[in-house]
Amino acid sequence: MLVIRDAQIQALIADVDEKLAEVVEGAVRKAAPVRAEGVAPDRVKPMVRRCIETARRQGFEKAEDIAAFAALMFVLSPHYYREPAIAEVLNDTRYPAGERLFQLFERVPDQAWSDAVDLYNADFWFAKKPEEIAPAELPEPDEKAGPVNYIDKTIKQADEVDAAVEKSKATPTEEAMWPVEVELEKLSFYRTAAKGDPKKRAHVAAETARTAALSKAIMQPMR
Repeated sequence: MLVIRDAQIQALIADVDEKLAEVVEGAVRKAAPVRAEGVAPDRVKPMVRRCIETARRQGFEKAEDIAAFAALMFVLSPHYYREPAIAEVLNDTRYPAGERLFQLFERVPDQAWSDAVDLYNADFWFAKKPEEIAPAELPEPDEKAGPVNYIDKTIKQADEVDAAVEKSKATPTEEAMWPVEVELEKLSFYRTAAKGDPKKRAHVAAETARTAALSKAIMQPMR
């Protein structure tokens, strides 16, 4: 029986940074197709690179773990890992990084997943130094207000996109199109956040991304 060591698997998946970015982008597109296709053309690549940088700063090294981490940044929020209950699990050094990531779905309470979504800050994706961008401030608990209504936010954001597009037509330059990209990114996020249970959405995305990354090792020929 052929046995492939972990180091060989990582080499087969992504032996250089450019290849890693390609693998993670493919995994994210499979894990979150609506989210990825909703942003402006060519925006996904720089978003993926920011995910990789963030995942590495958080201690993830294996390509399949980075892919899963990136998928969660897309379907939850780029600052999901800062939610206290999630951070507690991810910082539990009793377990390897990859195990901690998938322990989230057993150890983190439901409310924490909704709170992680509410940490969304679009500035992360567009700032020159995204690591310096803080997550959104979580609102004070208000039983009367209830959870954030992302369906309403999606409807309103569609109008924001239309307004940005109309404004850009007056001066169709690259600089004028920048606000359109920002508003499209917000719309893509709100559409995703409005769909179903965030924990289930995240679990499916992480598993799909991990499997997609690992499949690269199976599909590529041995050297």
